[in-house]
Amino acid sequence: MAMSPLAPSTLATQLMRRDTILRVQSEIDRAAQEVSTGRHANSYEALGHDAAQSLRLEANLGRTEAFLTSNALLENRMGATATALSGMRKIAQEVLSLAMPNADAPGQTAGTLASQARAAFDQIAALANTSYEGRALFAGVATDARALAGWQEEGPGGVMSPAALVASVAGGGPTTGTEAAAMAEELDDAFAGAAYDTALYGGAPADGPRLGASIDTGETLDWGIQANDPAFRDLMQGLAMLAGVDAATIKDPEAYRAWMGHATGKLSSGLSGLLESEAALGGQQARLADMVERQEGRKSLYTKQINDLEGVDPYEAASRMTETQGRLQASYEVSARILNLSFLDYMR
Repeated sequence: MAMSPLAPSTLATQLMRRDTILRVQSEIDRAAQEVSTGRHANSYEALGHDAAQSLRLEANLGRTEAFLTSNALLENRMGATATALSGMRKIAQEVLSLAMPNADAPGQTAGTLASQARAAFDQIAALANTSYEGRALFAGVATDARALAGWQEEGPGGVMSPAALVASVAGGGPTTGTEAAAMAEELDDAFAGAAYDTALYGGAPADGPRLGASIDTGETLDWGIQANDPAFRDLMQGLAMLAGVDAATIKDPEAYRAWMGHATGKLSSGLSGLLESEAALGGQQARLADMVERQEGRKSLYTKQINDLEGVDPYEAASRMTETQGRLQASYEVSARILNLSFLDYMR
């Protein structure tokens, strides 16, 4: 019977060497990971009782990062709102600047007032319908709604357009001062009441919940501006009065002054309201920016504390990896020598 060149004891030795090599390779992989990341490969095993503190810090860091992400989106949304408000105010101011020289009597530019007001009405409606990431900016919590109808567009109520609303009250325009005052009062009621929602506004109710956001644990920022706020109602009424009745066609001086005085008064009031809304929004943006700055500092602190707990000395990890690589090299050499041993080498 032939004798196997590998005795059972030699096989056991080879298996033991294989296991040793696998274990050393695993240690090298672990040391390499710690060198590249600067953190323990198994933080919770390395930390022991301090693992609970690390878990709390990780949870705080995750919560802070989530707020930073949502607050960045909110900053962009508020920025888009501020830009739209500024655009509306500039458009309305141009109409008011054109109307004021014609307030007491028709001047050379009186004939262009109606067309300018209609164009401004449509431009402001378009800005009011601005959306950010698919969510309307000026429709309140009804973020999928259309905030304002254009001058000739059918309103949300499906009954009339803004142009039709003014026509239903003013017709071809006032002929006396008394009639002008009565028409203006009726339009006041219409734009302050349900007719505004029927002919112009399609967003959330004015007396309902407003847009807001949770910007930190236990801290909420209410900031929403709606196109049915008093400033918008006054602004759109002033434009509608100038757009719906060509002031140059009002023959009676008293009627002209009454109509133009009321229209420019509403337009001026709306502009003042928009400016106040911009200022309030600016304050809310500043508050949010301050919160983001604090959260960035908090994030840095949590990150440092976690790194201090879970971090490894890079020099120690690199030395350990070098030492482990030496052990692996020695294991390879020993295994190679054992494999090359043969009983035949000792036979004479």
